Amino acid sequence: MTAEGERDWGSDMGANQAPRLIDIAAKVGVHPSVVSRTLRQDPTLSIRPETRERIRQTARRMGYRGNAQARALKMAVTGAVGMVIPSLRNPVWAEIVRGVLAEAVRRNLAVLVAEVPDDEGNDDEYVRLVEEGRIDGLLLGNSEPAERSGDWPPTGVPCVHVNRAVAGAACNVTMNEDLAVRIFVDHLMSLGHRRIALIDGPCTIDTAQRRTATLKKLATEQDLEIEIVHAAFDESGGYHAMERLMKRQVRRRPTAVVVASLNQSLGAMAAVRERSVSVPEDISMVCLDDDPILNYLDIQLTAVKMPLFDLGEAAMNALAERLSGGEPLSRQIDGPIELVVRSSTSSGA
Repeated sequence: MTAEGERDWGSDMGANQAPRLIDIAAKVGVHPSVVSRTLRQDPTLSIRPETRERIRQTARRMGYRGNAQARALKMAVTGAVGMVIPSLRNPVWAEIVRGVLAEAVRRNLAVLVAEVPDDEGNDDEYVRLVEEGRIDGLLLGNSEPAERSGDWPPTGVPCVHVNRAVAGAACNVTMNEDLAVRIFVDHLMSLGHRRIALIDGPCTIDTAQRRTATLKKLATEQDLEIEIVHAAFDESGGYHAMERLMKRQVRRRPTAVVVASLNQSLGAMAAVRERSVSVPEDISMVCLDDDPILNYLDIQLTAVKMPLFDLGEAAMNALAERLSGGEPLSRQIDGPIELVVRSSTSSGA
């Protein structure tokens, strides 16, 4: 631990390897982003003068040539961008990535995809991709620890946040989660449901925050009984969340449950099956985000189809505009968002 309160980042630098930012950071005992901003003479960086000088001296002593490389990158592009997503297993992100790749091909760009789970908040991955000169811009699909400031991540390349609305960020590309919630509430109310539960992702994820805020507002307006359970975006998260709901007395259970992801939905269905609860006879289920696989389950799930592919295309387009010197503008993809009715919803008890 240094006087700046930073951790020792460690280094695996070999004898013949060119020095990297992470190696300098390990010697000085600061985060790699502090080294990067110091060597770029970032005027907004606030550190002690002695730490700043120690970073510069260490860089000179180790023979670091990052500044020259950075200047060169401003003159010539790599033709590649990076995309960091929270899960390669989540079909939502697979479809978003497909949209990104389609637009990248049209623009003759390559895309490097990395997986960094939301709860890890690993800045090193972004710094490494940029400082090794491998990418010209970043598409970021994860934003934890929860609310990052607008100057995050600590890189010198254009950045677009995908399916995340980061406060103060220059460019967020999101979907209309408010409309999606209104669509499934209207559908369930038309079937007579008044007790509705939502199984969503962690409460620190802004998509979950926006959906729950809308559901609470509609519950007040429509006099609905609602319950919101936050869980991990995976099968286990859905299973344990649904198990919690099923422990209620039958007369107090929700008559309809909306689940935020396909992975969670599979776990939730396993939980009701174990308790011999029938879908849709005893409880109706809706999945947010549609996928062809839902047609081939034993119980075909009603779903809200989101414009995931369009979101990916729009995010890649926004980043390409920034790479060309355009203004960073946030945008929301409003549609098409539509309900796909299958056999998992019926009249409420």
